[in-house]
Amino acid sequence: MRFEIWRLREMVRKLKFQGTLYGGILLLFAADRIFKNFFIKNPAIKRVFLFLSFSLTKNDGIAFGMPVDKFMLNILVVIFILGLMMLFLNIMNISRYVHIEKIGKEYLRIIIFLILIAAINNFVDRILYGAVIDYIELPHFVSLNIADIMITAGFLAISFIYLFEKVEKR
Repeated sequence: MRFEIWRLREMVRKLKFQGTLYGGILLLFAADRIFKNFFIKNPAIKRVFLFLSFSLTKNDGIAFGMPVDKFMLNILVVIFILGLMMLFLNIMNISRYVHIEKIGKEYLRIIIFLILIAAINNFVDRILYGAVIDYIELPHFVSLNIADIMITAGFLAISFIYLFEKVEKR
């Protein structure tokens, strides 16, 4: 009986932590939408903070503003998002193919959710404005937004899992 209560407490603690992560991802989504709407409505505003500057930039290319045909890009983005959705929904079945020792399937699901939400966020921009709205400018580098940071962080986390965790194919 005592072991079962401890196990139940551990499950509740884990669910609260995971719920906090999912909620945090949705808050990042909302913050990105708010910033994008602010800069769409106020395109002339330019703010400088330390080494970052904030202003409206429309990115009609792909990563880092590389040019690509818009029709082909929209097809690729839809395929990418559908692929992420299928992976997110089927992540529990991944255990048949891969054993992830420390991270666990739920954390992989959270990372995929992070990337999926960010990709959908940028896709909404492509539908509404014909380009992704960027508002963070790094000097001598690129313009980006919170969704771009989320996508990059998600791919880095997945890379970390597969590089540094013990992953075995079954």
